[in-house]
Amino acid sequence: MICLALTGSTRAHWSEMIARNRRWVDLVELRIDMLKPAERGVDDLAEWWAEEQRHGKLPGIITVRRNSELGLWEGDEAQRLHLMTRLVSAVRPDYIDIELDRSGLADWDRLAATVLHDGGLVIRSHHEVRTTPNDLASLMARLAAESQEIPKLAVMPQSVRDTVRFVAAAREFRRMMPGRHGIWVAMGEFGLPTRVWPARTGSLLTFASDPSGPVAAPGHMSPEMLRTVYRVGEAEGNWPAFAVIGSPIVHSQSPTYHNGRFRERGMAAIYLPIRMDSFEAFPEVAATFGLQGVSVTVPHKAAAAAFGTGGDGGGPGDAATSEVRAAGAANTLWRDDDGWHADNTDIAAFRDAMEEGYGAPLDRVRVLVIGAGGAARGVVAALAGTTAEITIVNRTVAHATAIAVEFELSAEAAQPLAALAQHASGAFDIVVQTTSVGMEHGTSGDPSAGYTFAGTEFLFDVIYTPEETEFLRRGREAGCRTNNGAGMFERQADLQFQRFSRLLE
Repeated sequence: MICLALTGSTRAHWSEMIARNRRWVDLVELRIDMLKPAERGVDDLAEWWAEEQRHGKLPGIITVRRNSELGLWEGDEAQRLHLMTRLVSAVRPDYIDIELDRSGLADWDRLAATVLHDGGLVIRSHHEVRTTPNDLASLMARLAAESQEIPKLAVMPQSVRDTVRFVAAAREFRRMMPGRHGIWVAMGEFGLPTRVWPARTGSLLTFASDPSGPVAAPGHMSPEMLRTVYRVGEAEGNWPAFAVIGSPIVHSQSPTYHNGRFRERGMAAIYLPIRMDSFEAFPEVAATFGLQGVSVTVPHKAAAAAFGTGGDGGGPGDAATSEVRAAGAANTLWRDDDGWHADNTDIAAFRDAMEEGYGAPLDRVRVLVIGAGGAARGVVAALAGTTAEITIVNRTVAHATAIAVEFELSAEAAQPLAALAQHASGAFDIVVQTTSVGMEHGTSGDPSAGYTFAGTEFLFDVIYTPEETEFLRRGREAGCRTNNGAGMFERQADLQFQRFSRLLE
């Protein structure tokens, strides 16, 4: 189920949110703490709720969240209890959220008993807003102590391994307590897989926020995206899973692309966004989510190249394609009975997108490559079969040198980023930006800032969100032709999808 958290500051805004999202959601959370104090009149809220129900029955959760748990409640506990007690009597909600630390307190226990007596349900919640505790199993058990209550645990993972621990604990809870429903939420970017695939943890629901208001908690998506892209309510916990892995990951359009194609073909499969701070955790991540294939983005492409079956960690293994061997980087991993295999669909995609954008063969052109990561390796590999004159600049010149040596470029090919200022305007025909600088939700800036565009250069940025980076904007204003990574993305994603879909046949 999808629960829309009503985060507006007025009841009128709440009504707009419900009207806009009613077709996508199963219930709503009335975040009373996010209303202006003047909008919290109990009688007014009861009248408003009754009117909304006349447009169609929609279950509701009454929540008054404290500051310590990412809420906006400014009063004390006595005032909060008084308000919630009156709301239960006037609104008669289907659910009420009461925190774990209120359990055993007489007045709060009476409130819980009243809700149950009136036919409602109590969500017994606990929010860890800065971390993921070590004692997840015992915490879940405490939340589930009362058989008539619904346990809810929200945590803030600080690494992908925190997310792995949380998912494993939720799945173990379901195994140990069959038929018992809980609400399990990992917040923030690391927690996105739990929000978009609640069936994997056995969570009763997932929360969403309307884009017109503030998000109720880090990581909330729109109800429409959860329903249409991730098929919440349809996707089952044992579906074959695929993912994009990288850091950051929230900007990626890969889930929209691949899930859309799975849906078009009627395939029971899901594609997840998984932020990975360390590629070393990949085996645990793959096992936890049952991954059959992944798209690899920055900064893990070089590490992924060594992951194919037979790899010793120092280079591509026997299951790596020739493209991976040429680039020393992989953007695609998939698993079959023989183990994991590595491929690089960036090379063909870049070459096609570049030739189309530049409008001429890439022979005898002067190419500047900014960056020396996995994407840069793919670019240089794509140009290796041409007579292009390649210069690589990077903040750490040793990384650029390693690529230059590997592809047998000239001694002057590898240069520090600061050397850009020494090149005359118009010194290059093509400038390719391969770093994550300028990426949405990433580091802002223009890594080419030391170079003065003549207006004759063709600029290519592997980034596709935002549509125009600072690098491309500066070039466009100088008169340069520009191209972002959207075309390259679609080409490489199509090749990946062909590989992934074969695993489902």
